[in-house]
Amino acid sequence: GCGELLDAWGWHRAACSCSGRLRTRAVPTERCLQRVCREAGAVVQPNAYVRDMNVGVRASDERRVEVLASGLPCYGGAQLAVDITLRHFLTGTGEAQALASERGERLLVAARAGKERKYSEILTSRRCKLVVVALSTSGRWSWEALKIVHALAFSKARAAPEFLRKSL
Repeated sequence: GCGELLDAWGWHRAACSCSGRLRTRAVPTERCLQRVCREAGAVVQPNAYVRDMNVGVRASDERRVEVLASGLPCYGGAQLAVDITLRHFLTGTGEAQALASERGERLLVAARAGKERKYSEILTSRRCKLVVVALSTSGRWSWEALKIVHALAFSKARAAPEFLRKSL
């Protein structure tokens, strides 16, 4: 990875974004969200290239989003470009992130801001909506992650017969 020394507790290996551990830890979450989107009635394309979304980027653009969901009634029927990001409360050097214990949501807000910079074309697109599912390794979810799960559950319930909707 980055060439830093491993600490006795293995924190560096778990927190370093160069090691690839955070990426592999996010794969089950990606698959789960893809399945939830499908069950809500979406047509899902996993690991979709941004260049294929018709949002005005070059054909050589290699950026991807984990889930591209189309055909959902939530979010005004817009295509959802869902990017999942997993953040650790420690830095790559094994030190605590600033204010991680006091205000853990700041870490997730910073993750959202980073994704907004990375996918600025999707933000300005009327065709597609960027949804950032920011999670921390300590179990905290961003407000947007909770909001999308709620919206997908509501979409699934709307597809059920009227007499079953409240129970769903």
